[in-house]
Amino acid sequence: MKKLVIKTAVIVICAIVSVLAIVFGILCSTNPKLIAKGFESLGSYSASKYFYEMQYHKTESVDDLFVLIDNAYGADDKISLQNYLGEFITHDEFVVYCKTRNQTLSPNSMKTEEYYSAFYATILFDNGKLDNALSFCRSYADVLGYTKFNPFTQLIDSNLNNFSAEQKGKIITALQSYLSSMDNDLGTELKYQQVNREAQIVSINQDINKLG
Repeated sequence: MKKLVIKTAVIVICAIVSVLAIVFGILCSTNPKLIAKGFESLGSYSASKYFYEMQYHKTESVDDLFVLIDNAYGADDKISLQNYLGEFITHDEFVVYCKTRNQTLSPNSMKTEEYYSAFYATILFDNGKLDNALSFCRSYADVLGYTKFNPFTQLIDSNLNNFSAEQKGKIITALQSYLSSMDNDLGTELKYQQVNREAQIVSINQDINKLG
C-alpha cells in the first residue's frame, strides 16, 4: 500500500511538472515579456534580458528595445548594451521616441538623444572601440551639432582620467577635424539650431584643452 501511495505521488508530481513545463513553453513563445518581468522583479537581470530579447525580436518595438537595454545594463552585459544601443539609436522610431520624452524635460536638461548617444559612445570606449566611438560622436555632431551634452563632451568628461596619451591624441585629432569642417559653414544648418556656431567652437576648444 505504501509503495502504491509513493508511486501515485511521483506520477502526480511528474504530471504537474510536465504541465508547468508546457505552460512555461507556451508563455515563452507567446508572451516572453511576462516571464521577463518575473525575473526582473527578482533582480535576475541576466535571465530577464534573455526573455526581453525574445520579446523584442518578436515585436521590434522601440519600447521593448528600451526595456531590453535597461536589463542589459542591470546584467552588466556591455556587449549586449553596445549592440542594442546601436539598434536603438538607428531605430525608425527613435526620433519620435526622443521628441516624446523630451517634452517632459526642462529646457536646460540633457535631451534624450544626447543621453543615449553619450551612453553609446561610452560603451564603445569601454569595449575597446575608441575609433568607433569617435566616428559615432562625429556623425552626431555633423547632424545635431556640438550640443551642451553631446557625446564627445560626455565621453571626455566621464573618462578623462582613463585615457592614455595615445587615446587623448586621437580625440584631439577628431575634435580638430570637426573644427576644420566648420570653417565653411554658414551657421544655418540643423546642427546650429540648439547652439550657435560661435558657442560650439568655444565648447570644442574647451574640450581640447581638457585633454591638454
